[in-house]
Amino acid sequence: MNSLSESYNITQPQAIQIESDLSEYQIILLRTVIISLAIISTIGLIFVEVMYWCFKSLRSFAFELVMWLCLSEILFNISFFFPSYREISSPQSTGKEVTISCTLQALFNTFFDISSMLWTTIIGYTAYKSVRNHETIRNNQMRYRLIFIAIAFLPAITFTLM
Repeated sequence: MNSLSESYNITQPQAIQIESDLSEYQIILLRTVIISLAIISTIGLIFVEVMYWCFKSLRSFAFELVMWLCLSEILFNISFFFPSYREISSPQSTGKEVTISCTLQALFNTFFDISSMLWTTIIGYTAYKSVRNHETIRNNQMRYRLIFIAIAFLPAITFTLM
């Protein structure tokens, strides 16, 4: 009697090596495009941050939420500047070795990406509350500010560390 895996031709999943399929030129090109786009995005986000901090007349509660979103996105973009692997020349290895900067890049990417999504959700919720009941947020801005910071960062750190 055949086992279930033999009768249905189920095979074990193979490890996927993405970088082995790419040439060195393609890896450099891909890395260059990613870093270039991160630089362009960071410049735009820094412009929004500078506008918030330079012009006090723009400092509304809604723009403060956008400032927090931009800060999360800036830190997300900065993580792309970490080198993700190191070349090694051992005959037993695959040619790449994961480094501490690769791990930091993964942690930064995960944390600030989740945080950015949560800030976007918070901004949508605030817009809804502003249309629905304008006085609720206006009267309790400090309370909402603390709640929103906790909502944006606590789940992000929890999911990052899982």
